[in-house]
Amino acid sequence: KYVDLENRIKTNEKVLNQNTKLAALGELFASLGHELNNPLNAILVQARALSKNVETGNGTPEKYAKSADRIERLCLRASSIISSIKLFGRETRFDKKVWISFSDLWQDVETLIEHRLIESETIVEINVPSSTKILCLPGELGLVIVNLISNAIDACENQEQKEITIGSYTKGAFLYITVEDTGSGIEDGIKERLFEPFATTKAIGKGSGLGLSLCYGIIQRHQGQIFLDPNSQKTKFVISLPNEDIHEDD
Repeated sequence: KYVDLENRIKTNEKVLNQNTKLAALGELFASLGHELNNPLNAILVQARALSKNVETGNGTPEKYAKSADRIERLCLRASSIISSIKLFGRETRFDKKVWISFSDLWQDVETLIEHRLIESETIVEINVPSSTKILCLPGELGLVIVNLISNAIDACENQEQKEITIGSYTKGAFLYITVEDTGSGIEDGIKERLFEPFATTKAIGKGSGLGLSLCYGIIQRHQGQIFLDPNSQKTKFVISLPNEDIHEDD
């Protein structure tokens, strides 16, 4: 009976983790409609203009080729957004960790967060060497970084200086990734329970409070840690990840 109860608890924990992830993903992807709508609307405009020029005979081969090229580039943009969504939303519980360069990981992260950076006029500075390799589940780690950047954008909303800096360093057998912003900071009362479910620094209706709880669970599954740097003058989150494969007993 004890074994059955323990198995049921483990199963319920897995279901809860997955539901939490889906809730946070839903919150994130709800904001992507605008980003995906832009290329789709532009494709529609270009296709209608091309069709009209063909019907009226007002176009030239060069003009047709230019419109077709624009449509192709817009389709590729939409395709990259959808590919990133599929990667980040995929169930990764049974996947094996792989080595990936930070630049490749950032490419998918940037695809999902680019529209918010542009609209909020927030600058991101990357201080991570191009040679940096990370052993991880790319979809899950990417989701953590997207979440941290999204929170940083919100924190910088009313600031004159809107900057986010992503850095990295190694110490012993661990790689450290930092996400720092020039936002309004986090109140001391919130810091202590920052990674608890439903704890949030945002106004009512601005967030579910599941994001950092989800991040904490993902990094724990990577045998790493995520924490707020207590020595930083700015808000700086630190992710530590092992630089070698660590096997867990299932």
